Amino acid sequence: MSVKNKFLFPMVLIAVVAVIASSAIFILNVVQFIRFVDANIEAELQRAANLIRIEVEDRQSRSEMAVLLFVNDSVLRTSMIESDYETARRRTLEIFEQVDVELAGLINTDAIRVIRAQDPTHYGDCNRGVLYVTMALDGYLDGGFMSGIGRGVTTLSTRTIGNIYDDNGNIAGVLLVGYRLDNDPFVDRLRQFTGTEISVYVNDMRIATTLTNEDGTRAVSDEGEGGRRYTLPVFAEEDAIELIRFKNYNLATIQVPLFAAITNEVAGVVSAGIFLTDRDAVISSFITVGLLIMLAFLAVSAGFLIYLSRFVVAPIDKEIDKANFDMLMGIPNRRYFDINMAQILQTLSRSHGTLSLMMIDIDYFKKFNDTYGHLKGDECLKAIAQVLKSIVTRSDDFVARYGGEEFVAVLPNTDKRGAKTIAEKLLENVRNLQIPHSQSDVSDHLTVSIGLVTASVTHTQRADHFISRADKLLYKSKQSGRNRCTS
Repeated sequence: MSVKNKFLFPMVLIAVVAVIASSAIFILNVVQFIRFVDANIEAELQRAANLIRIEVEDRQSRSEMAVLLFVNDSVLRTSMIESDYETARRRTLEIFEQVDVELAGLINTDAIRVIRAQDPTHYGDCNRGVLYVTMALDGYLDGGFMSGIGRGVTTLSTRTIGNIYDDNGNIAGVLLVGYRLDNDPFVDRLRQFTGTEISVYVNDMRIATTLTNEDGTRAVSDEGEGGRRYTLPVFAEEDAIELIRFKNYNLATIQVPLFAAITNEVAGVVSAGIFLTDRDAVISSFITVGLLIMLAFLAVSAGFLIYLSRFVVAPIDKEIDKANFDMLMGIPNRRYFDINMAQILQTLSRSHGTLSLMMIDIDYFKKFNDTYGHLKGDECLKAIAQVLKSIVTRSDDFVARYGGEEFVAVLPNTDKRGAKTIAEKLLENVRNLQIPHSQSDVSDHLTVSIGLVTASVTHTQRADHFISRADKLLYKSKQSGRNRCTS
């Protein structure tokens, strides 16, 4: 074998090994990146599903408050008792103009519709065959009213039905109010909140949507491309994520089932979707960059390859780090807490160090949301998070959003006295925010309750031990009147 061939064989072998190794590394990076992108999409869809559910529940709550205004109105009540339906129609329209509902109907004891406020010219039809009307007239409503989702052939709405009673407790009429879930304002509002494409389905028919045809019209139809959904699992009783085809595009969607009143069957589905065009472009761009990097690896030294690898991977690591933080509040989330708490317990168990943990809950936060709205609720959560960040400042300490309106503060190597000082400062600073809360049973302003546990860490202890004890102490704070810390 010539000297040239002696050198050529190992060089070719090294080149082949380098190509195989770099290809394997490249493929692994591509797979990791695709998983990361898909995980982000899934997280966005889950967030959208939660916002959809919140919006529907909010409309249901508002319809329940509105029905009370109708059924307790003295003029409407008197006119129905006296069968003065002209006055009843006029008063129903007056109230309808004053309250924030989209649907309102009045039915007498003969199951005859006295008026449909959204269409005043339509009345006189018999509703005896409608199940919830029959139940109301027969006195089967729990507490005099009932809420749920109502479905027609091509309609979907939130409904609250309530009885009008005379002085003797006899039913004088039935009032139905609600909001439409099958119109453009509803899907446009959800699109603005979620940043996703929204569609509403009854059975397999798309009855409202933000998706558009080529001519700009809404893609609502029961036939043709993008209209009827043959693969939609509309009878699933929990959120389902699936890939569908709309026109010539792939759409990742999450299906949120809405359950009918009385029967508790799936009445309809609200779908949130994200077009995968951008995803495919991002992945394609990543692959292109990766190929260029692999070619550079074959041409330059191993040191330069390491530099390039770090340069490419660093932005991905930053994006992965974002998954550990609550984007609304700018503080770590539950995932970050679970990971770091385990590490802290492991470290402290070696030295039998002390750990203090606080569970913080906003007092009567549901009432706050119901009174001031979810946007004000988000502002409130951010304000509490900022107070926590300003108080818990040591490098080893951290705060996190544990879930909903609950926060957790982790204080390694902090004794009970030091932790109580921090807790009292937190209570004072929250009160100093002076956030109005007219529906609180504690104060005119927003307050929080705290459960504080302090213990020496052993190797047998887990995070749930501290959480469970802190949660029980938090419950004691609430039982004792809230706006306090129990340790």
